[in-house]
Parts: sequence; structure tokens; C-alpha cells
Amino acid sequence: MRSIPLAMTWEIFARARWALLAAALAGIAFPALIIALLRHEGQVDPQDPSWLLLNIVLVQINAFLFGAAVLGGQGKVSQLYAYPLSTPKIVAWRLLPLMVAIALETCFYTWGLNSIFLFHWPLWGPALSLAVAFAAVQAAVWLTEKSLWTFVSLFCPVIVFCIWFKTRYGFLMAPPTHLWLEVTPSEVLAMLMAATLAYGVAIYGVARNRRGEPPFSLGIISWLVARFETPANFKSPFRTAERAQAWYEWRAKGWMMPVLALIGLLVASIIWLCVSRRADDLFQGVLGCGGFFLILAFIFGLVMGNVASGTKADMGQCFATHPITSTVWARIILQTAALSALVTWAIWIVAVAAIYGILAALRMTDQIRTLEVPRALGWRYFPAVLIGSWTLVGLGASLMLLGRPTLMFKLLSAVVIAPIAYTLLAKFALSYDAVLELDRFMAAAMGAVSLLATAWLFAWARRRSLIEWATVCAAASAWALASTLVMRQLPPAQLMSLPLLLLVVTGLCALVIAPLAAAPLAISWNRNR
Repeated sequence: MRSIPLAMTWEIFARARWALLAAALAGIAFPALIIALLRHEGQVDPQDPSWLLLNIVLVQINAFLFGAAVLGGQGKVSQLYAYPLSTPKIVAWRLLPLMVAIALETCFYTWGLNSIFLFHWPLWGPALSLAVAFAAVQAAVWLTEKSLWTFVSLFCPVIVFCIWFKTRYGFLMAPPTHLWLEVTPSEVLAMLMAATLAYGVAIYGVARNRRGEPPFSLGIISWLVARFETPANFKSPFRTAERAQAWYEWRAKGWMMPVLALIGLLVASIIWLCVSRRADDLFQGVLGCGGFFLILAFIFGLVMGNVASGTKADMGQCFATHPITSTVWARIILQTAALSALVTWAIWIVAVAAIYGILAALRMTDQIRTLEVPRALGWRYFPAVLIGSWTLVGLGASLMLLGRPTLMFKLLSAVVIAPIAYTLLAKFALSYDAVLELDRFMAAAMGAVSLLATAWLFAWARRRSLIEWATVCAAASAWALASTLVMRQLPPAQLMSLPLLLLVVTGLCALVIAPLAAAPLAISWNRNR
């Protein structure tokens, strides 16, 4: 390479070329699928407010997919600290190529949808604003690197960008009225000022980290820790390695899911205050957070399964030689994950009850009578969220504990691609009767695979003495009890026969107990690679 900046740029795109390509293709394939399905249902009006809102949402989803690939593939900026370059040049040549890549990818996304569906969606406004938003997010990451403020700081540029982006299509608290077809000089000036501010913040953060100064802190968290932390008693250490590991797991990761849930509820409340301010929207939004917590549970499970607490998924010699067995270690991780999921669920229940109590005190409950908690579940929706959170956090932790990121990525990709391919096949290639038959077959297949896979995991774990017979019997009893309760609570099936419904229910209930065998097996495989 003729220059260091050129080598830096080449390294970024050479390292993440396949991830960026996959993200770009997924960014245009996912919106194209949604639009194709909507158009298949009937005639659409591109000037309708709902389609204007769809444009706003889809372009941000595309930006999230491609931006996540960019952030994950660029590597740590600390690798460049030894380069014979000043901090402003390091920051500039880290931000500029990626901002250009995001702008070009957004233009490609919009051009592709316009060409396929004959839309007239704006091109340059979203592209330029998304590039600036990426610079702001990257600056926030560098400013709060290795700090507890990282998660909080990410919300600031994201919220500001969402408000800015929404106002380009109309008033903030009203449905969109027009497309952002022209970029005015004032808007260009505002984006230049935001990019300059992000560049300055990034220089400050990278320079501080390059000098080896402590992470960014306002002193608030340190003050809270000093007030509530129990003084260390060196005369009474942990009696066993199991207690020490349990303390470490909760201290390092157990609080993360409840804190993120609280932040999510706070952000949702702020959005409600800015956009809606209607009682039914508030209550429905809080109820809908149950689905958000299921996604959060799976992500948290991946965090819990990263026992090395670093960039690599494999344990390495240091963690693999911990003085505890794989069975004990798996039990500690699952207990921590279950407790964290329970605390998060309790926070959600308290929020639902508090909002309903406030509306009842204000005599506004008549406004929420028409709300639709999932009708197929009713009151069962609340325990279903708790059981689903445990299942997803346990399965996510077990996947991550394997220490095989490539295998995990392939499995997750298959899980994402399969429903999309199935939807396309059902919508465009099959008749109604064929779709019903395919639905029954897929339901039976998923139930049978879940049931057989869980039985195989327990048999393999017991054969390797990773679980006791008492655990197998307790898990089997819990599975039988859960299957019985679910079958008794389900309404009569109209599209499924009783044997097929029983197979589906038992298969789904088997996933609830699967982490009990999958976690110790995954740890054992990771330790003895």
C-alpha cells in the first residue's frame, strides 16, 4: 500500500467483506419481501401515510443491519494506536470510509426498491443522514469505551437521529405527510455540524483511550457503588469455588437484563410522551414489551454463554481450567440466567400493574377495554412470557457455550432464512389447501425435531455423567406436567388433529427443559476442544 490510510481502509473492507455483502443483501431482501407480501394482498397507494411511515421504518431497519455489520467487522481502534499517525487522522480514516460505505449502501437499497416496485422514495436525504448518524454512534462508542455508560450513551444519538429523521417527513407528533425529496442547504448545514461534532467527540474519546486514561465516568456510578457495596472482608473468603463462580456470574452479567429492561421501558415512555399521549397506546405498548423481553432474553442468553468475557467465544486455557466441573458451571450459569429473567419479568409485571392502577385512579380504564392481549392466550400471556424468557435465555446460553461462533452463525441464519423462504413459498407458489397441508407438516416436523433433539441431549449428557438421574427425572416430570397443563388450557383445535396438536405441544414443552442438558454438554465440548 502506498499510504497508511489506504492500508487501513483496505483492511476494514477486506476483513468484513462477506459480512457487509450479506448485510447489504439482507437489508434489501427483507423490505422487498414485506412490500411484495403487502402488494400481493391488494392495491397500495405510495402516497398513503402508512406507506410513508413504512419508508421511514424500513430505511432505518436497513441502516441497523448494515451498521451492525460495519461496527462488528471493523475491529478495535486500539489496534491502530501504535501507528505513526495522529489521533485526528486515525479517527478520520476510520469514520470517513465507513460513512461513505453506509451512504452508498443506502442509495443502493433505495434505488433497488424504486426499480423493483416503481416507487419514488428519496435517495440522498436518508443516505446522508444515516452516514452522519453512524458517525455519532461510533463517536459515542469510543467516548464511553470500557465504561458502564456505553449502553446509555448509544441511546442519545439514536433518539436524536430518529426525531430528526421523522421531522423530515412531517410533524413529529403526527403521521408523515410527504417524502423527503429535496435536501435543503439548511439541512446540509445541520448534518455537517452534527458530523463535525461527532468527529470532535470521537477524537476526544480515542485520544483519552490512547493515553491510557480511565474510562469515561461522571462519578455517579462510582458514588452509588461506594454507597451500596459491602466492604470486602478478606478474613472470610468464599468457602468453595462454586460460590465464588456464582458471585462472579451475577456480579458480571446478572444485572444486565433487568437494567436493559428498565432502559427499554424508559425509552418507550419517552417515545409515548413525544408521539401519542393516549392511554390505550401506553397500556398496549407496555403489554407489547413482553415480546421485546423475549428478544432481549435470547440476546442476554448469548451474553451469559460468553464465559470468556472477551472477543473470542472459546474459553482458552485460563477459563477451561477452573476448579469446578462442567455440570456445576452449567448449573451456575442457568441459575443466574433464570434469576435475571425472573427479575426482568417482575419489573414488567410491576410496570403493567402500575400503569393500570394509575389509569384506574384517573378513571380512564374504559379507554383500554378494547385492548387485545393475544386472544389465544388471554391471562396465560403473562406466564407464557416468563416461560418463554427462560427457554430463550437457556437456549441462547447453550448455543454460545459451544464456543463455535461459525456453527452458531449458521444455525441462526437458518432460523432467520427458513421462515422467509416458507412465507414466500406459501404466498406465491402454493394453493390454499397445499398451504394448510404444508403448515401441518411443518408443525409436526418442528414438534418431532424438538422432542427428539431434547431426548438425545438428555441421553448423551447422562451417558457422559454430566447430569444425574435426579435431574433427568425432575426434567421429565416438569415436561409431562407442562404438556398436560398446556393441553388442558388450549381451545379445541380446528386445523390440527389431536395427535398432531399433542406432538406440537410436547415438542415445544421439551424446549423448556432442553437447556438443563444442553448447557453442561456445551461447556464440556468447549473445555475439551
